[in-house]
Amino acid sequence: MINLSDSLSEIVREKLHIEGKDNTFLENDLNKITSISISKNDIEELKYFSDLEELELVSFPSIDSDDIAKIAAIVPKIKSLKVKEQSALISLNLSYFKELENVCLIHNDNLESIAGLNKVKRFTFYDNKDFVNVEQIYNVVLNNRDCHIILDIIFYMDIARMLCENDQDKGILDRFTWVESVGLRKYIIHEYTTDEIKSLIQNVTAIVSKYVYVDDGDIERFGILYKWMTSNIEFVNEDDPKNENVETVSNMYKVFNYRKGGRLSFAKAFQLLLSFAGVKSSVVYSLGALESIGYYNGQKVYSLLGTSDYALLRVSIDERYYYCDIAWDSFVSDYKYFDQLRLFLVSKNELKLRHKFVGEGNIEKSYSYHGDDSDDLIIFANDRIKDVDDLFNDIERVSPSILGAELNSSMIKKEISSIKEKMEDLETDSDEYKTLKKELALNEENLEVEQADLLRFKNMRDGIINSYSSDLKYHYLKFNLEDKDILRSKLEKYHEMYLISDYIFDILLECIKAA
Repeated sequence: MINLSDSLSEIVREKLHIEGKDNTFLENDLNKITSISISKNDIEELKYFSDLEELELVSFPSIDSDDIAKIAAIVPKIKSLKVKEQSALISLNLSYFKELENVCLIHNDNLESIAGLNKVKRFTFYDNKDFVNVEQIYNVVLNNRDCHIILDIIFYMDIARMLCENDQDKGILDRFTWVESVGLRKYIIHEYTTDEIKSLIQNVTAIVSKYVYVDDGDIERFGILYKWMTSNIEFVNEDDPKNENVETVSNMYKVFNYRKGGRLSFAKAFQLLLSFAGVKSSVVYSLGALESIGYYNGQKVYSLLGTSDYALLRVSIDERYYYCDIAWDSFVSDYKYFDQLRLFLVSKNELKLRHKFVGEGNIEKSYSYHGDDSDDLIIFANDRIKDVDDLFNDIERVSPSILGAELNSSMIKKEISSIKEKMEDLETDSDEYKTLKKELALNEENLEVEQADLLRFKNMRDGIINSYSSDLKYHYLKFNLEDKDILRSKLEKYHEMYLISDYIFDILLECIKAA
C-alpha cells in the first residue's frame, strides 16, 4: 500500500472513481493513472506513477527551475507538460524531457526564458507577462511549422518582423491560433479570427507609423503614444452595473475599433502600441485601495476601482523600470488637477501610495519621471501629434475635390456611353438623333471640364506632397538620398514588416515619385 498526501489523494480518488477519504492506494492502481495535476509539495510522490504521460503543474506553492530538474529525473518520459500560475518560475529548461509532444505554458507571470524545446506536436504559450525574449518563441515557430501552435497575440508583430528580416514567409502565421487573455484573474481567452487580426494590425500600425518617427528614442515614443491613448481611448469600468458597453472593451481588437477600454484591455492595448514602437513593457496586476486613499501632492485622491483587481504597465526605458497607470490617466485627464493626479512614469513606491497592492516582487528598483522632464515630454507629445495631424490634413485637403471630380467623370462617361448606344439604332437625320447628338456634345464638354479639374486637383496634391517630401522621407525612412530605387526598396521592406501603414506607404511612394 502507498500513502499519498491529502491533496494528491483527492485527485487520485477522483481519477480512480473511489469514494471516501482514504489516502492509501495499491501500487497497481496508481500505475493505471496516465494523467495528473500536482503542486510543488507533491513532486516526490510522482515516483509512484510509473505510466504517467501527462503532467500538470499548478500553484500553490510555486515551483522553480530546480523543481523542474527534480520532476524530470522522476518522470523523464512524460509526453505532455502543462505549467501554469508558477510565479517563482523564472527560467524553464525542457531539455530534461526527451519525449515531450505537448507543451502548455500559461499565466506564469515571471517567466523570462525557455530552453531545450525542440520538435513538439502542440505548443501553447500565452499570458506569461514578463516573457519578452521573442526570439525564443520565433525559434519554436521555425522548428515546429507543422505542429498546432497557440500563441499570445502580443507576439504577432515581433514574430512577423523576424520572419521578414530572415526572408521567411509570413504566411506561416496564418496557420497558428492567436489568443488574448481578457479576464482579470479569470483567465478568459479570446481567440482571434483572421479578420480581427488584420484589423488590429492595421489599426495599430496606422497609429504608430503616423505619429512616431524612426529617429525617436524610447522616451519620445512612450510620450507620443501615451498622449494618443489618453486622448483617444475612453476608460470603461467593467464593474459598473449600469454600463451597457462592457462587452465592447473585452479585448484589444475592440479597444481600437470602439475606442473604449476596460481595466485590462486598456493596459494591454497600450502595451501593444508600445510593442509596435519597440518599447518593452509588461502588464502588472494590482489591487485598488479603499474608497479614499488619502492625499497626493495636497489633493485628496479616490481609488478608481475600490478594492477591485486592476491592471497597469511596467515600462522599460533606457534600461530603467517605470510604472504607468494609463487607464487612470485617461480617466482623470479632464480633471483640474490632472498634472498632480496622473501616474505617468512613476516608481513602484510612488505607485503604492495610490494602490493598496502591486502584484509583483521581482523588480528591486524602479524610477520616476517627474517635474520639468515629465512636463516637457507631455508638451513634446502634444506638439508632435498636432504637427503630424496638421501635415496630413494639409496633404488631404484636396482629396474630397479629387474624389468628387473622379465620381463626376465616371458618371458622365457612363452617360456618354449610353447616349452613343442609343444613337447607333437611329437614323442620322431623325430629330431624336439630333437631340441626342446635342446631349452628347454637352456631356463631352462637361467631361473635359471635370477631367481638367481632376488634373488640377491632383497637381495641387502632388505639389503639397512634394513640398513635404524631404521631411517625410527623413521622418519615416531616415533617408535623404535621391536614389529612387534605394528609397523604394527600403519603403517596400518597411511596409512588409508592418513598420508603416498602407496610408503612409502610399504617401511616401508619391514622395519618391515626386523627387
